[in-house]
Amino acid sequence: SDVMREESCGFNYKNNSEMTAAGAYPEGCGNACLYVFGKDPKEERETLPVYSVLKDSRPAPHSREGLAILQIVEKELKSKHFDLKKGEYVDTQTGDICILTRKGKNKNTEEIARALRDAGYPVSGFREGNICDMPEVKKILDILSLIDNAEQDIPLVTALLSPLGGFSEDELALIRIFSKAEKRLTFRACCKNYLKNANNETARKLDLFYKKLDTYRNFAEIITAGELIDRILCDTGLEAEYSAGSGEKLKNVLRLSQEGPSLTLTAFLQKIKAGGNYIPASPAAPSDSIKIMTMHASKGLEFPVVIISDVCRRFKGKESTEMLFDEVYGFAPKLYDPENMLVYPTVLRRLLKLRAAREELKNELNLFYVACTRAMCNLYVLASEITEYSPYEASEAKCYAQTFDMSEFCPQTPELRPDIQKTGDVTYLPPPDGELLKAISSRFMRAYPHAESVDLPVKSSASAILKSMKEDELSPPERILFTGEGETTTDRGTAYHRFLELCDFSKKAEAEIAAELEDFVQSGKMAAESASLLDKDELSEILNMSVFSGLEGAELYREREFLCRLPANEIFATDAPDFVLVQGAIDLLVCAKSGVRIIDYKYSHKTDEQLIKTYSPQLALYKKAVSRIMKIPEEGIGAAIVNIRLKRQILLG
Repeated sequence: SDVMREESCGFNYKNNSEMTAAGAYPEGCGNACLYVFGKDPKEERETLPVYSVLKDSRPAPHSREGLAILQIVEKELKSKHFDLKKGEYVDTQTGDICILTRKGKNKNTEEIARALRDAGYPVSGFREGNICDMPEVKKILDILSLIDNAEQDIPLVTALLSPLGGFSEDELALIRIFSKAEKRLTFRACCKNYLKNANNETARKLDLFYKKLDTYRNFAEIITAGELIDRILCDTGLEAEYSAGSGEKLKNVLRLSQEGPSLTLTAFLQKIKAGGNYIPASPAAPSDSIKIMTMHASKGLEFPVVIISDVCRRFKGKESTEMLFDEVYGFAPKLYDPENMLVYPTVLRRLLKLRAAREELKNELNLFYVACTRAMCNLYVLASEITEYSPYEASEAKCYAQTFDMSEFCPQTPELRPDIQKTGDVTYLPPPDGELLKAISSRFMRAYPHAESVDLPVKSSASAILKSMKEDELSPPERILFTGEGETTTDRGTAYHRFLELCDFSKKAEAEIAAELEDFVQSGKMAAESASLLDKDELSEILNMSVFSGLEGAELYREREFLCRLPANEIFATDAPDFVLVQGAIDLLVCAKSGVRIIDYKYSHKTDEQLIKTYSPQLALYKKAVSRIMKIPEEGIGAAIVNIRLKRQILLG
């Protein structure tokens, strides 16, 4: 009642929904307690040269939270609680106790379970499954994702192979082969091409699939995500398929639909993504064990004794998306300063953050309410410390402890006993003799002779290697250079790069370039939007550079990918004799009678000196790869950088 108020969550629990003692429960049979267990001391870990069996034979100390819960459990197991079915007080058993946590498996949950198990108590339920990992749920999520956004290949394939599409893998292969002349087409583009140009049963089947998809897309505008999932299950026959056997598959899908009973499809998918694609599914637990489960998983369950873990632990996460959206105010982008290449927040963005935080707090308080009301008789709310209450902080609380005044609840701060270990089953060694340990270390803890090889990657990419060498100077975060309305240097640079990947280097005149561009657009090799970003005069000037002369008769390899083994001591700061598998892509590899040359395209505002400093390690790595693959001396391979933006060429030998 003190937590759920109008000013904190927009709902007055005391006036509207407060539970009162009634029915068959006798007066005074229940108890609620705020239990403050204190913070764990900071642990100073000793660093050993190698793993020590002797060191690890001694048990790690338990957390104060684990010890506090253990103390509560022992107290409850010596007392009684009122059994409503029997109408009398009965002894409390381990199966009557449940521990609720805000999140699933983590270090704190593991510590609680370890403290209980070391004391000899059975524990279950703290390892929850994730239904988003289940194949049947993945299939439904892919179908929903495709309905929300049709420009996705993987969800499209999933939907086509599902009962919604009814396609076989052979049919999908035929659809792709039909467009084999266009190697770079996406699969969704292949489907549209097949639908447009083929006239057979598969094409008619594909047309029916897209009509069904449009129907579901229209439904998604007027019904909730949960209702849409139910409709898909019924229409496609998936409900009957998933009901077979134990019906566990259908339970998992229905558990998914419970996450969006009142959300639109877009909001539902955003919620799943913001939660890290994690929806808990608690496994069945033995009836005689102490249960550990999340607050979410406890919905619909009740236990005589409920212990809620540390309410001082933060539940507030980081901002999940760069582009904030609100049903009332729409999108809230950041403010971009193109002149100084800086980004600033906005008032609207701040408003949307506050609205989202308030909505998140309401959901958290509802969850806290669910957790508290799982207790039939005794409730223990645990806190690591007594926090100072502030009404302002309560409206922007980041943990449950900030939502109410803890001092009003007469918190108990008992003295925790030292570590309790179960005796009889385990024998722990005494601390080792110092002189003996020193003697053993001098003989058996010698340095590993191949230590430099341990951290070497088995496989790496050219970009990853350059990053590790700290030579690649990345631009400051959130700096974007705008060149026109809605256009960035990335768009223009990509367009020029695509042209150089397709063009005939012998055609250097503007008229020839214009004809090439028109042909690229008509054949689908280049988007019309990309072609419009290209300046024919600039292209002519670039193609007339000396680096592109003498290419007649030469073998040209564009966007040439490579994979080869290179000595680790040549690409990393190490003396290890190992080899590392390196992969990368060269913009243009020229193999002529005069020699081999590597040409790398950049669209940059940097000076020649800056480009040389930044990218010469990359070209040196490419040289090593070409030398090893083609079995030619590295000294005989030339390299050049073409700065498309400034129309300059840099010869590196």
